[in-house]
Amino acid sequence: MTPAFKQYGVRDLKRNPKNPGGGKRYDEQELRHLGKSLRQRQWMPIIVKEPEMYVLDGNRRLAAAQLGGIDTLSGIPVMHELTPAEINRLIAQLDIRHQPFSEIARGKLWLAIREENSWTNVQLAEDLGVSASLLTKVFGNLENSEEIQQMVEDGGLSLRDGYYLSRIEDVTERLRLAHEIAAGKVKAESVAGLLRKQKAPDNNGSPPARVSRITCPLPSGVTVTISGHDLSLDDAIKAAGELLKEMKKASQENLDGKTFSAVCARKAKTEGDVP
Repeated sequence: MTPAFKQYGVRDLKRNPKNPGGGKRYDEQELRHLGKSLRQRQWMPIIVKEPEMYVLDGNRRLAAAQLGGIDTLSGIPVMHELTPAEINRLIAQLDIRHQPFSEIARGKLWLAIREENSWTNVQLAEDLGVSASLLTKVFGNLENSEEIQQMVEDGGLSLRDGYYLSRIEDVTERLRLAHEIAAGKVKAESVAGLLRKQKAPDNNGSPPARVSRITCPLPSGVTVTISGHDLSLDDAIKAAGELLKEMKKASQENLDGKTFSAVCARKAKTEGDVP
């Protein structure tokens, strides 16, 4: 549901006394710069607790408006005190609508929401109303070095470029390719081809054997089968690890085997491969 907006008189707004950082001082030069930006366009609304008129999020924008003589700010009224997690979710909804955040800042916000709620990517995607494949790309970028993240921030690399680079195991090679892509010397599509060559060959120079099915009878009488396309043992280990993680979460949520199987099927269909 899209939050309701309204205009607030700056003179009527107050900084939230319950905010631990509510008494901190801001750099005046930064506030003046922010004030100039607010006069041109207010990218993000403030969040206001009514009827007290406390600013739950946006105290820095309020201080800039007060210093710069700005009369009104756009805001979202809420009738109850919000937790930090609730504020993050509301800010994420606003960001999806107005897109003021950079790719990296957006990724950090989404990651915080996922961790605060102990959600899977599928659950987070459903809450945000975005695709799970987009989350995969966004979170992949957070695994890159700060230098590569900054290149994404500056527009030298796309979000998709950063995701492909995050899958290159050699961090030195990752950075080299980032500069090559940014300079237009290498196309991002060619990086995808390199991903298939990351597995080192064995001592004889031959690639590991790949099969479509790995069946493992256990002493308990249970048989575990992992099937797929061109599976290596490393692929099976990774799949088993992911499955075990999801099964533990399902157990904590008291799901039965049938329901868990259905959840897995839906997740696979929802996420799929990142385009």
